[in-house]
Amino acid sequence: MAKVARPSLQATVRVGTPTAKEVEELAEQIHNKSALTVPAPEEVTEEAMHRLTLDLPKPLLETIRAEAKKRRYTIKGFLLMLVDNYFEENAQKK
Repeated sequence: MAKVARPSLQATVRVGTPTAKEVEELAEQIHNKSALTVPAPEEVTEEAMHRLTLDLPKPLLETIRAEAKKRRYTIKGFLLMLVDNYFEENAQKK
């Protein structure tokens, strides 16, 4: 039997990082639906965020942590809920 010439692995497999377009095309082929594109940062319509760092006394932190856990909130979610409620109440008083 004669040997069949096989192409080299390098000729059949692209070496290097695929481009974003190639990845999207592959995802579309795999899922058989249109590829999702991530919006550019300037297209994101979410409200602007600001990072805040707080230094809390440990006893206060433990109280906050326990109350948040009891209500099934994260500490961040619990504090945001408290601040939001505070401003809603003050807005109603005016």
